[in-house]
Amino acid sequence: MTRTRRAAALALTTTALLAVAACADDDDAPTRANRPAAQQPADGDPEPPAPTIPTDLAIGDTQNWEDGVSATITHVTEIPASEIGQYDYVGEGQTPFIVGMTIVNDSEQPIDLGEFTVSVEGATNGGTAEFVYIESQSEVLEGRLAPGQTREHEDAYSLDVDQYGRDLVIEMLRFYEGMDLDNPTWIGSIGQ
Repeated sequence: MTRTRRAAALALTTTALLAVAACADDDDAPTRANRPAAQQPADGDPEPPAPTIPTDLAIGDTQNWEDGVSATITHVTEIPASEIGQYDYVGEGQTPFIVGMTIVNDSEQPIDLGEFTVSVEGATNGGTAEFVYIESQSEVLEGRLAPGQTREHEDAYSLDVDQYGRDLVIEMLRFYEGMDLDNPTWIGSIGQ
């Protein structure tokens, strides 16, 4: 190839590259992001799976763990003022309520009930529900649950419903070997 032909080929290639670069600034020019999937170049590596986030459960729905243990938030019931005892304390402006739950051990090993912790927040405007001492609801979730056994439990909380509303997000944390970082959440209202 002569010098003249090389120079002409280089000039032609440069002109073509400049034309392509100029088109890339055009908003209507196809880009990798807005190209149809069939035109997307193959990267060689498959897309990583999207992280799984548990869907919110309704009151009465059951969370099943892979080891055979399950939990259900069964009810959220307001505590009437007539049931607040002399030694019970509920903060001023707070509405007391009970969160009921059922834990079932269909695994092959006993489980420690201390693995379970419940957190309750207002779903409308935020706000964390306070754990309250109600003498009639003073039982602590503790001990071991044998295979094939079921445990029903209730915890008492209070929330300023005038400020935060009656809708709740109830999260159950379970601390155990092989635990998942995604905790189940139930959506409900005081009075369900």
